[in-house]
Amino acid sequence: MSDKENCRVRSKNMMYTQQIRHLPVGSTDQLVSRVKKMAPKRYALIVHDSDVNEQGEPAEDHVHVMLSFENARSINSIAKELGDEPQSIEMWKGKAENGYSYLIHATKDSGNKYQYPPSRVIANFNYQEEIKRITEEVERSRQTANSKILLDSLYKGEISKEELEKRLSGSQYGRMRRQIEDVWCKHLQFQAAKWREEMKKSGKRIKVIWISGEAGTGKTSLAKEYAEKSGRPYFITGSSRDIFQNYSGEHTIILDEFRADMMKYPDLLRILDPFGSQVMAPSRYNDKPLACDLILITSPYNPVEFYRQLFSRAPANFVDSLEQLLRRISLTIEMDASHIRAVEYDKEAEAYRAVDNAEKENRYSRHYREQDSTASNPKELFESMFREAPCVEPGSLASVGKEGDNEQD
Repeated sequence: MSDKENCRVRSKNMMYTQQIRHLPVGSTDQLVSRVKKMAPKRYALIVHDSDVNEQGEPAEDHVHVMLSFENARSINSIAKELGDEPQSIEMWKGKAENGYSYLIHATKDSGNKYQYPPSRVIANFNYQEEIKRITEEVERSRQTANSKILLDSLYKGEISKEELEKRLSGSQYGRMRRQIEDVWCKHLQFQAAKWREEMKKSGKRIKVIWISGEAGTGKTSLAKEYAEKSGRPYFITGSSRDIFQNYSGEHTIILDEFRADMMKYPDLLRILDPFGSQVMAPSRYNDKPLACDLILITSPYNPVEFYRQLFSRAPANFVDSLEQLLRRISLTIEMDASHIRAVEYDKEAEAYRAVDNAEKENRYSRHYREQDSTASNPKELFESMFREAPCVEPGSLASVGKEGDNEQD
């Protein structure tokens, strides 16, 4: 660059670099004095005495001075004040923070170079605090960029929601929680729409199985066992506050211990017909699009009892009729302590009746499990405590006694 060009080039930030043996002043202390006379807004100086060249040999000791001025200054004028050539000064085009970070090789492109301690830097400000601030800011920017990449991967289905959350720190998750839910819900919508089209083309029908019975009859155990037979992941609802919070597009759903206050009736009717357009399960942050062909409902109530719990005071011609619910249910099962039976609703009698030859012994109930348990008899358990343990090898009791010969009762 010519002298005329150097006169025209003005900048607020610049870096002065010179080998120690070519300094126009006798020492770095004198260099600092000259820098101070120029009254820069900020300056920082360091001697690099541990660098290596491209051949891996020690580089000549040299000094770097990063300068920041309130107003733009020409390279020529700064060179004159330093008593050196304009070629030794570089106009700093990037952020000034990068220049100050480079002094100790703390930039992205200088990470493979010798890392100088911040305490080696001479500055007219608290350099160590500034580097700490810059480092934290860079890390936040890196985390933000990384977070965007993860959200894009979630949107495309390249990673699961659980996998994304595992990669985040607690503070990151706190900031991104709502974004994660929004992106995950949008991904599920695309997947559900694609799945519904495939189901419609194949002519496949949804199966809804309603299992009723008192507590301890094994409703949930039966539902889980049947769900597992498909060999697919299944979703079982959580707390009554937000039962679909963790739904992730599973094709089998268990609505566990379902009660009338857990969902609005219109929502239930839509859920039991998931081949409809844009069927959404209600959820706290984002309603979840459903993509299921098997729904198992466990409840203390049969469908009619459930309906009456909802609409005990509703008029007879209420628009959401019981028939809408009943025609969506493929199979209704009643469980008691000893039996499991398929039942059908008799409209004339307004009651359920058993389906012929559709009854099994209930091996899922608490009563059945207690009968099968060897530990259910307190007397038997008590007596077993004083029998010789079947797993003890002959002679082992004697050896134990010998080890304790010195002990007294």
